[in-house]
Amino acid sequence: MSIKNARLVYWLAIVAIAPSAAPANELAPDDLQNNVPAESIEFDDSFVSGAMIDLSRFARGNPMPVGTSTVDVLVNGAAMGKEAITFKRPAQGGEAQPCLPAALLQRLGVDAEMLLARAAPDDCSVLQQLAGAQASFDVNEQRLALSVPQLYLQRGARGAVNPARWDAGITAATLQYDLNLYRTNGSESATRSAFLGMLSGLNVEGWRLRYRSSLNRTANAPTRWQSLETWAQHDITPWRAQLTLGQAYTDGQLFDSYGFRGARINRDDRMLGDAETGFAPVVHGVATSNARVSVMQNGNLLYQTTVAPGPFALEDLYATGYGGDLDVTITEADGSEKKFSVPYAAVAQLLRPGQSRFSFVAGKLQDGASTRHPALGQGTWQYGLNNTVTAYGGLGLSDGYVALLLGGAFNTRWGALALDGTQSRTTLPGEVAEGSSWRASYSKTLPGTHTDLTLAAYRYNTAGYYSLRDAEIAIQNAASGGRFGIARMRNRAQVSLSQTLPAPYGSFYVTASHQNYWNRPEADLQYQLGYSNVWGVLSYSASVQRYRPADAERASTQVFANLSVPFGVGTERPLFNSLSATFARSSDGHQNLGASASGTQGDFSYGLNGYSTAGQQGHDELGAYASYATRYGTLNSSASQGKTAQQLSLGASGSMVAYRHGLVFGPPLQTDSAIAIVEADGAAGAALVNGSGARIDQSGRAIMTNLMPYRSNEIALDPNGISADIELKSTSAAVVPRAGAVLLLRFETDLGRSVTLNIERDANAPVIPLGAEIFDEHDNNVGVMGQGGRAYTRGIANAGVLHIRWGSTPDRQCAVRYVLPDTATQRPLPVALEHMRCD
Repeated sequence: MSIKNARLVYWLAIVAIAPSAAPANELAPDDLQNNVPAESIEFDDSFVSGAMIDLSRFARGNPMPVGTSTVDVLVNGAAMGKEAITFKRPAQGGEAQPCLPAALLQRLGVDAEMLLARAAPDDCSVLQQLAGAQASFDVNEQRLALSVPQLYLQRGARGAVNPARWDAGITAATLQYDLNLYRTNGSESATRSAFLGMLSGLNVEGWRLRYRSSLNRTANAPTRWQSLETWAQHDITPWRAQLTLGQAYTDGQLFDSYGFRGARINRDDRMLGDAETGFAPVVHGVATSNARVSVMQNGNLLYQTTVAPGPFALEDLYATGYGGDLDVTITEADGSEKKFSVPYAAVAQLLRPGQSRFSFVAGKLQDGASTRHPALGQGTWQYGLNNTVTAYGGLGLSDGYVALLLGGAFNTRWGALALDGTQSRTTLPGEVAEGSSWRASYSKTLPGTHTDLTLAAYRYNTAGYYSLRDAEIAIQNAASGGRFGIARMRNRAQVSLSQTLPAPYGSFYVTASHQNYWNRPEADLQYQLGYSNVWGVLSYSASVQRYRPADAERASTQVFANLSVPFGVGTERPLFNSLSATFARSSDGHQNLGASASGTQGDFSYGLNGYSTAGQQGHDELGAYASYATRYGTLNSSASQGKTAQQLSLGASGSMVAYRHGLVFGPPLQTDSAIAIVEADGAAGAALVNGSGARIDQSGRAIMTNLMPYRSNEIALDPNGISADIELKSTSAAVVPRAGAVLLLRFETDLGRSVTLNIERDANAPVIPLGAEIFDEHDNNVGVMGQGGRAYTRGIANAGVLHIRWGSTPDRQCAVRYVLPDTATQRPLPVALEHMRCD
């Protein structure tokens, strides 16, 4: 029987005794916290009915045995993870106390340099030398709590975690996959497509190797394999930075974002307290059927998925950089397509006083517009001068191209403003082009009116200005004998406004962008206007979108409205949770009216939809979709049937991790997030709290995904559903992973048949008192007697004899012979043995 189990049973027994216990001397509340041995407590055992038992083992509380144990550690209430703590008996005698050497205290965030520097490596009394510092240990919870005055704690930004706790994890190989199969059959055409996105990785000694690729196949076209990114990464902890080697992207915060092959050193704000963790825009759109949505950037397919009819929002795009608009294509079930773009640009780059952000890149250009891959060098630096001003600058170099950028960001009462200018020099065949570009960005939140405003305007002042991408295209065109004049941007402006109206009038948003060029009269124009509100349980929204690219003959306008009503108010598990009705109309005469119902049952979600389209090619269609989240990943499917077309899609996403103990399957991962392999022998069925449906499998393993790097993450197990013969010695732990780390977290379990017994004796035999101890044939303590002849034991053999003792004489002992039922017939509840005689 484990120490934890025995102590729990002991304390349950003492509950009945405690009201009768009178302390010989009053015990100060702080004695235990100050590691002062508790004075003896005398129990009046005459209050225990039935017979006298030895209560001396309870006189000093619940002592911890001498030795080393892995326990949870808290500092001022904050979980610090598990640590191997050695418990030693003081020289003056008494109970074992935790030994806290200087190195451990420093790792836990204690900052008392002079004292720690003088301490011997094996000195266990360092904590006691810090005035006001206290330690207490809870044997039942296996938890060590430290209370340390703020004076002795290491200084750091709010929310930051001591780098000594950052865990690089174990050696492991990972694979994330996202498979989407899509098929349509129409009266005049049929389409087939398959998309497989993969992110594979290998973690070794703090290095993280990653390879992102995709396989795209369409009917009547060759299979296209895309190698998107390959890189190796390692933390540079003193600089709070990352070293990246291989194929990646520049960060795009000051210059545009470009692909490169080479090396990069950049500040990782996630290592700082309360810092930005990266940015990728949310793609909003509307589908009128079970549609395929594709997102591309700079000619690369970044994302593809299937969505149900109605409005959608893609919030899980990879943050590939801060520049480069996203081109979105919605392919409906009937084969029709809708296209639009999402602006992807940075806003003001303000930093705290004294903070800096930097990025240095050296390598070769690997951009979609480049075929000659010239050498590339780029450096950027931002520094917070004070609460008001952040200065920044950058230098970009390539074959035939130089660009210098200088600017500043300003935190003012009127909003955040950034102004910068870039001077470029481009060497073209027969001429040298020089020009400048001026950029302004502005953002403001008005708390009083709940208004969020973001304005970013770009203006190219001279015709001689080239961005690096424009310069590369011009140089390549000239090298191939063509003209190097290209459609270069002259002015660009974009604005975004969101407004929450006073209750009960809802909220609206407006986005707009305009862009024109030096050598063409047309301009790109796009705007969106939307409104949403709630009336009782009813929610409704409306939006209009207008888009006209420079090369289009006319603009395209779409109007959309949605109405949603929840089902099952007051019921626990309705078949459908909500009903939605939608209306859409486009400027080409198409009109769509649809309805859908959706529901969830545990990990299973599903829906039905139908719509009718009016126009020259109007038709009706019915569809359905379903998704099931398993411990091994997520499965999804959709199907629809119309008068002239059918659609079917299948999808699967998940992850695999291979490490020294085998192969584990789990839910999808996120780029650069950390994961933990959770091991709990015998605890099959235990769910990971907030684990995306992950459960411990039959091998005793599961994957906890999407841990926050450089932050304390609590991993907890829900033991509901595991066998009654398994006890988790702990159900939660705190970990602090590095970016991309694969951690190994083991929850200790106690495996053994759990049995409740109803023990009877002859009428003239002494009653077995509460608190009597139960031993097996090998003299192992396996339980303790409760009230009314009830007992609970764990870890006993399938058959044998139990010895119950409440004294040393024969009349204070008895034995019970038992035989447990076969394991195959065992229920999840403990085995119950009734009418067991103790002779």
